[in-house]
Amino acid sequence: MQSTNQNKNVLRSQESADVVVIGGGVIGCSTAYHLAKLEIGKVVLVEKEKIGSGTTGITGGILQNLSNSYARTMMQVQTVDLLTNILPSEGVESGFTETGAIFVTRKSSELNALEKMSSIGTACGVTSHLVSVEEISQLHPHLNTKGLVGGVYIPRDGSIDPGILCSSLKKAATKHGVEIYEQCLIKNIKTSRSGQVESVETDKGIIKTNKVVNCSGIWASDIAEKVGLKLPNVTYKRCYAVTKEIPGIENTPHIFDLQCGRYYKNQGSTLLFGGHEKNPIEIKKVPENFAFSFTNSDWLQFEPHVKSAFELLPCIKKAGFESITCGPDSFTPDGYPLMGESTDVKGFFNGTSFNGGGMMMSGGAGRQLAHWVAYGRPEFDMSTCDINRFPRNHDVEKVKRSCHKTFTTKYELKHF
Repeated sequence: MQSTNQNKNVLRSQESADVVVIGGGVIGCSTAYHLAKLEIGKVVLVEKEKIGSGTTGITGGILQNLSNSYARTMMQVQTVDLLTNILPSEGVESGFTETGAIFVTRKSSELNALEKMSSIGTACGVTSHLVSVEEISQLHPHLNTKGLVGGVYIPRDGSIDPGILCSSLKKAATKHGVEIYEQCLIKNIKTSRSGQVESVETDKGIIKTNKVVNCSGIWASDIAEKVGLKLPNVTYKRCYAVTKEIPGIENTPHIFDLQCGRYYKNQGSTLLFGGHEKNPIEIKKVPENFAFSFTNSDWLQFEPHVKSAFELLPCIKKAGFESITCGPDSFTPDGYPLMGESTDVKGFFNGTSFNGGGMMMSGGAGRQLAHWVAYGRPEFDMSTCDINRFPRNHDVEKVKRSCHKTFTTKYELKHF
């Protein structure tokens, strides 16, 4: 077994750590990095495959600043700070490109809601403003603005290269002393009779610890079950397409179409776009060996997005498609992530189920999880994301129905 720090090749039989982070995606790497920066002791990160090999590796890489929630907005703002200031100060790339973004609407009634969302952003230091249809045309000349009544423009939104970000967080974390073990499978988590985490058993050995952070993404439910917890989430299959080359699309802002539930991301000379279907496909079990992988491409699932895409951006129809990508992601009943320490198992923290927004919240989520672990509380009110907002013995069927609604209404303003 290989460790990426201090030339350690094997897990010692009597290994111990102050904190063990499970999962080497962008949330786990960010959490480990921020824990190390707080100098709370020895931090170990365990990844069953390779760093960034889960859903992080197949994300579309969109970063938005605005949300109708203070907690989510702050996590996204802190992600921007990580990408533009903190990681460069560590001497590593961030993989961030600033493009700007526009939320467009066809309903005059939603302009007030967009203005309210913009005011929440202002309180968090985010620059944004309402734009007219004429201004939208100037910002994105390829857009067919027929039927639009306006929108909100956020100049500092952008794109993240997930591979670069994970690699840079890994480098920065090990620089500050984090020990990273890859290809190391979690077999069990031992707790005391009083419900305190005591150790983590892997296929390479045992790590004694009183604190575990579950950042294992689409496998988070499997990890939580090892301490007797049942997470209120559902994993769905998500799809996005990449077009062939579109002349002049470079440097255009991302577009979020609120009524049609679609997003359009500038990706060099092409567009990446997708959305949330009304009949999502649930993935009941993700294979353990799923790494740098995709689920089967599914044109029938993706087809509902195409008509509205052709109408809003006719250049897509002219260009055609280069590829369609599908992969799993986890959603919760209310659209907020599952974070913080479980009241049922002392020392067991969760940072999971980000409803498709893990990449954009990763910097702030890792920072707040680190504060939760180190000081017993985050830096600001995170009650909307606290895992304990759900009862331990929740109704599974009710959770499924609510998660289905969260997925199918993802781009309604109430989820931003």
